[in-house]
Amino acid sequence: MTTVNKLYAPVSYRWAHAVNSKAALEATLANNNSSMINNAIEADIIFSDQQQVPVMGHPPQRDSTLTLEQFLHTLAQARFQGGNNDHNKATLVKLDFKSQVALEASLALVQAYVTETRFPQGLFWNADLLLGPMQDIEDRQRYGPQFNGSTFLALAQQTVPDAVLSIGWTTTPHEQDQDLAYTENMVTEMLDLLQVHNDSKKGTNNANNSSTTVTFPIRATSFRSSWHALQRLYAANPNYGITLWWSKSIMPMEELKWIYTTLEGESSPYQGRTYYDILGFEQVLKDGKVQLDKNT
Repeated sequence: MTTVNKLYAPVSYRWAHAVNSKAALEATLANNNSSMINNAIEADIIFSDQQQVPVMGHPPQRDSTLTLEQFLHTLAQARFQGGNNDHNKATLVKLDFKSQVALEASLALVQAYVTETRFPQGLFWNADLLLGPMQDIEDRQRYGPQFNGSTFLALAQQTVPDAVLSIGWTTTPHEQDQDLAYTENMVTEMLDLLQVHNDSKKGTNNANNSSTTVTFPIRATSFRSSWHALQRLYAANPNYGITLWWSKSIMPMEELKWIYTTLEGESSPYQGRTYYDILGFEQVLKDGKVQLDKNT
């Protein structure tokens, strides 16, 4: 099995979202092997009290017939990452952990998987570490972070040091909140958390602080109204970027084109630093005749 050292350009990735069942996983792998429809997988991990193992699922789900061990074994067997075939060598797997207990129960499994695939750069450790935009005060308790941010960062980097940190803010499923902006204070809190983490690594054998790749998951429907604050995430470090996500509905084409022009336009200083997990975004690329770069 070859060792892969380089990711594709972020805009080249097509995401399969919430791949939390055997049927969804099999369908995604079939697409990847046939026409490269999906070269990035996002899946959620919860802890099953009944089975006492991490399983694939999204709250309020509490159990699943697909365990994390089975999920990773299937990916490894299919050579979804790090395989000998050119078309799947730099694919991505984002593991979205929903609780601290799910994370801690998963560490050894994830480490073993990356040892086999030899492509740590294609693994995203994802979690909502800080409180995000929401109107209802009661929601702040119900949808608040399930992690100690510093602990999450330390465990993730100790387990797979070269993986991508995908760290964001909590959100609610309420329609009233879907356009709320991320604030300057939220950005400051995130950058401060990372600064403390980076400072804690100084003098250790871990990778250099500046080489840690971080992507911040941002709800795409809130991006434009939050742009003034979110620019600081790009400015803070050349290895920092954003993952825009939204799958509940197709956003207005004008909004999608504004996003693409702002981040990938010829004069944009932010080119090549954003992943797009947005329903309908494919049409923007087609309209703009964007050529997908699979080698850079």
